[in-house]
Amino acid sequence: MQMEDKIRFVAALEQRGAFLIKGSVDYIATVLGVSKYTVYNYLQKIRSAEGFNLNPLG
Repeated sequence: MQMEDKIRFVAALEQRGAFLIKGSVDYIATVLGVSKYTVYNYLQKIRSAEGFNLNPLG
């Protein structure tokens, strides 16, 4: 899979609430063959593109 494919995959899981489950980031990272930090970076890109602001003060 290309990076863009992985980001789309993570975005689809994010829309379905998969990352609300404890341990899901580690599992998805293993499935994709990337580190959990890479999955978090993908999530940050996805959430910023969708206009989410995770900082309540900012």
